[in-house]
This record gives sequence, structure tokens and C-alpha cells, in this order.
Amino acid sequence: MKHLPLKLTLFVVLLFSAVIATCLLWTPVKVRYYTAKLESDDPKIRISAISDLLKIGNKGNKALQEIFDCDKKEIEFVARYWKNVNSPLEDEERETEFNVWFRQDADKSEPYDAYIHRGQVPSDFSPLHLSIIKDYQEAASLFILNDADIECDGEGEFKPLQLAAMYGDVRIAALLIRNGADLFGQGAICMNSIGEQGMFPLQLAVKYNRTEMVKLLINEMEKSDFYPTDYNWTGTTPFHLAAANDNLEIMKVLLDSESDNINLFNSPYNGDVKTPLDCAKSEEIRSLLRAHGGKTGKEIREQENKETREE
Repeated sequence: MKHLPLKLTLFVVLLFSAVIATCLLWTPVKVRYYTAKLESDDPKIRISAISDLLKIGNKGNKALQEIFDCDKKEIEFVARYWKNVNSPLEDEERETEFNVWFRQDADKSEPYDAYIHRGQVPSDFSPLHLSIIKDYQEAASLFILNDADIECDGEGEFKPLQLAAMYGDVRIAALLIRNGADLFGQGAICMNSIGEQGMFPLQLAVKYNRTEMVKLLINEMEKSDFYPTDYNWTGTTPFHLAAANDNLEIMKVLLDSESDNINLFNSPYNGDVKTPLDCAKSEEIRSLLRAHGGKTGKEIREQENKETREE
């Protein structure tokens, strides 16, 4: 009995040590447990695992950051909107100057020149839109996994696939398409230097010189009956845009597709209708179009007048 206080003291010390050890080890154990669930083939299990990791806080965020090989800000962005991926953007996101999120490319035209004067993100943009603009590819992938609205365009803004096409995000575009994104979806606002609006994703990819994106979209479009010569309501085809951009590589990609009509007229507001050959800026593009039967608007009208007279 005389050793009882000593034994009791040792027991208490060991008990507290065990409790402390359990507390210290519990979070890492949970992180490993939920991390393992990310390997599941079941999307619901993966979504649940991400939710549980985000609930843990910093250590869960860090685990996700390491798993998806992205930076801290991207995971924090995911955490902010994970519970409701289709929620409106928070005020601080919408009020931040839009040009902060421009992805600079000195050799390419920059998307969103029509929005610069606004000084803020369009109010109808969703977290998925913003993840594409910010080049948060993992965030975009996770939002899509978590049932983000892939056709969301608010009132007249761009759809996610249009944004991906503009920025050349082939991975995100492919993921959107696999999840049913409309290859021919148009937002109401898409102004550029030659006045086109409501462009299809392919037209946007051509305008912004995204060659790999053009290849992906053509490959997907050829599975349908809608080919690259088809155009938006202004009449502008991808051929017109490639010719105006003097992009020989993209023009070759378009001509190698199943399209066979390269002599469609556009319908600009000023009434000066043109064929792709009329829009060509270099002899290389002109020669290539000629080799595939390309004609100027003048030649087509003269041919039509001649045929009319002969009748």
C-alpha cells in the first residue's frame, strides 16, 4: 500500500501522455485516412474526402495542396466556395480590379479587353469562371467534380468552356466537354476588334491563337454534324479569324478538318462582306486558301453574275 501513491502518479502521468499523444496523432491519422479516399473511383467518396480535409483546416489544406500540386492560395480559393460551388462571388472577389487576374501573353491578344474599363469581375461570374481566369486548374477540376454548373453564363457573360477556349486551357476544356459542356454554347457578350459577338468556343480559340485548343475542339466537333465552317450569327467563321490573325498553323489545322467550304461570307456591321481570302494578310495564307479553292468576295459575285446572265 505504501507504493500506491507512486503507482497512481505513474498511472496518471501515463494516461495524460496517452491522451496527449492521441491528440497529437489524431489529426495526422485523419488526414491520411481522408487522403486515401481520394484514390477512390467513386466521385461521391472523393467529394466527401475533400470536404473532410477542408474541415480539418490548415493541415487538411496543406495535404490537398501537396496532393494536387498547387499553391496555398488555390486551395484557400477552393475552401471558400466548396460548400456551394455555384454561389455568387464574394464582394471582395468582384470588387478586385479585373486586370489582377489577366494571364499575360505578350504574343497573343488578351481576352477581356471589353471588360477592362469596368475595373471588376463581371457580377454573374461563378467560382468556376474565376478559377479559369486565375489559371487555378486544380480548383476548376475540383469544382467540376463537385457538380459546378458548367453552362453557367449569368446574364450575357461567357460560359466556362468559352473562357477555357480563350485562355487555351486544354485540360479544363477537355474535362468540361467530358462532363457535357456545349461545344456550341455562346454568351451574349464577346466584343473584339472586328465586331464579333456571341462566339462559339472554337472561334474564340482561333481568335486568341490557341492552337492546341483548336485541335481539341475540332476533334470533338467532328463527332457531330457541325463543322468549323459553321459560324455565329455575325457570319464570321474560324477561317475568317485565322486569316485575319495571319495564323498559318491554325489555318492548316482548320483546312485539315472535315470542313470543305472556305468561301462563306461574314456579315460585319459595316456591310463590307468578306470571304476568308479577303481577310488574309499574308501571301502564305492566300496561297494556302487558293490551293483549297478559296476565292475573294469579288470573284464569287462575278461568278454569280455570270451564271445569272447565262441563264
